Order: sequence, then structure tokens, then C-alpha cells
Amino acid sequence: MRAGLVSVTFRQKSVPEILALAKEANLETVEWGGDVHVPAGDTARAAEVGRLTRDAGLCTGSYGSYFRCEDDRDDAFLPTAQTAHALGAQTVRIWAGSRDVQALSAAGFDTLVHRIRAAAAVAAAYGQTLAFEFHHGTANNTARNALRLHEAVGMENVRTYWQPTYWADADDAADLAALRPILQNVHVYHWKGAERFLLSAGQDRWKTYVSLLAGMPCDLLLEFVRGDSPDALSADAQTLRALLFSVGEPQKGQA
Repeated sequence: MRAGLVSVTFRQKSVPEILALAKEANLETVEWGGDVHVPAGDTARAAEVGRLTRDAGLCTGSYGSYFRCEDDRDDAFLPTAQTAHALGAQTVRIWAGSRDVQALSAAGFDTLVHRIRAAAAVAAAYGQTLAFEFHHGTANNTARNALRLHEAVGMENVRTYWQPTYWADADDAADLAALRPILQNVHVYHWKGAERFLLSAGQDRWKTYVSLLAGMPCDLLLEFVRGDSPDALSADAQTLRALLFSVGEPQKGQA
């Protein structure tokens, strides 16, 4: 497992500034967001950001796209796939629509599945894995719904992210265990409702999560730190890296 950073944590900062923060925090990988830092379709910028990331000694573990599977064209995903390819990312975060699955009719769900399959076929041509954001307002909003969606799509290069369920009551540890077979990456934070706390305040909870993930080839990516503060990132990175080290995962700069 690698500790990393989601670039949208610092939307207001430049690519070089984000790379400097990640390096200072001894993180290994960055998920570059598709809204500000690497817009979909701008392959020249994607290639430049990928080069800067490698030059900084970091990995581009994933491309955090905002592709929502709402376009019926079979090649609708192509600009996103090409951008991720130029960036050097083999995992592409996507969104399973813009509505909770409970609000979808049977026909609407089938349409969403068809669009996901079309995107996955394009991604496969670039050697990419698609992974759904685990989030309310999508068809991937609970562990049960994530498993249902994954089974319906039925393609090997379609998986899911996970993050603690701040939008509803849930048994997060049980959900994470259930999603382990289809899990790609994890977004890491400690919130109570919409209030952000340092990761250390949720250390016991995260020790459980990290133990469930031990040995998996996934990235644990810090996202939306307290007060959007670089100091909070540094503290959270230290906590995350210590947690990973405690379950036998070697960490850069830690012996």
C-alpha cells in the first residue's frame, strides 16, 4: 500500500506547490484531479504534469476524473482515457451517474450499466482500470449498491474506491471488508458530519481499516484536510504512514 495525496485537497495551489507538499510529507503518489490541475482533453498539460510528477520522484497513481457516465456515445470516455494515458495514470476515478441508485428506475440503471461498459471498453484499450467514486448522489453510494453495480457491469477493469460514509449511518469496517475484493483505492480523512478533524483523532478507527487492507496493492490517498492546511496535511501524512508501517507496509523515510 502507498500513501498519497488527492490534488483537489489543494485546488487553489499549483502543480509544483502540490508536488512540493507531497514530497515534504514523504508521500509516494498523487491522484491528479480533472477539474483544475489536469482538465480532461488537455493531453499536453497532462503529459507535462506527469513529467513533473516523475521528476519529483513521485508516482501518478490515478487520475481523478469527473466523468459521470451520462453520455450515450460509445466513445464518450475517449478524451478522459487519452488524458489519463498522457498523464501516466492507469487508474481512472469515475462517477456512477449523478443520482442515488434508489432514484433510478430499472431502465435507468440498465442505461447506466451500458454507459459504464462502453467507458470500460475504451479504458481497456489503454490498459486502464476504472474505479467508481464511493459517494452519495451516485449509484455507488453504499457497499451493497457498489457490489450490485459491479456485478451488473461484469467487466474486470471496473472496480471501486472506498471512503468513510460521512453522509449516512453505516458500519464502515463491515462495508470495507465487503468491498475488499473489488477495491482499487481509498480516500482517507476523518470527519464528523461535514466537520474535518486531523487523522490522528480517528487513529483507532483507521487502524481497523488499514488492518483490513493489509497486503493489498492499493493507494491510500489523503483528501480534504482540516482547514485546507499544509500543516494538517503533514500531520495526517505522518499518521497515515505510521498506520501503514504498523501493519507491515514499508514506508518511504521510515525504518
